[in-house]
Amino acid sequence: MTTNRKPEDKYYLRPEQSLVLVVDIQEKLFPAVANPYRVLRQTNLLLHAARTFQLPVVVTEQNPAGLGPTLDTVDLKGLNMVKLDKMTFSAVTPKLLEVLRSYGKKQIIVAGIETHVCVLQTVRDLQREGYQCYLVADAVDSRTELNYRCALELMREMGAVITSAEIITFDLLQTAEIPEFKVMLRRIK
Repeated sequence: MTTNRKPEDKYYLRPEQSLVLVVDIQEKLFPAVANPYRVLRQTNLLLHAARTFQLPVVVTEQNPAGLGPTLDTVDLKGLNMVKLDKMTFSAVTPKLLEVLRSYGKKQIIVAGIETHVCVLQTVRDLQREGYQCYLVADAVDSRTELNYRCALELMREMGAVITSAEIITFDLLQTAEIPEFKVMLRRIK
């Protein structure tokens, strides 16, 4: 992919270039991670930001027949959303690539579980495909701290920006002078 971007441009999140990807927050996977309610709370903050800024959202489900659907406490109401089933650990399938191309977004904000399996493989493949991933460290998790930490470090080495849900929110806002600021501030506090 040829681009005129400077390397530091990856640290500037732009709403018009952003999409939220929620990976496999499902009934049987959710209770297995170390901090499930942190993942849920911070993912819902991201989804509130997506709703506020009208960002598209893609939700994946790994083997939903075996692992169940996305938790109903993941707040998907009122979103411009596509849901995709998958059997591969990476969510990067021909269908996902088709969806991403249709939206024309290059900055992918990633949340989900597990950090060291489906999230890591998805981020690796997205980076290889020329997308810039923003891995939301407080909206992902693994069963063990070691797997979580190793996966974060690997994704950083791959070029992903390691960030948090609140950092993402304020990057999308960029100023307190817009009506969305008060809406998001109520959600953060």
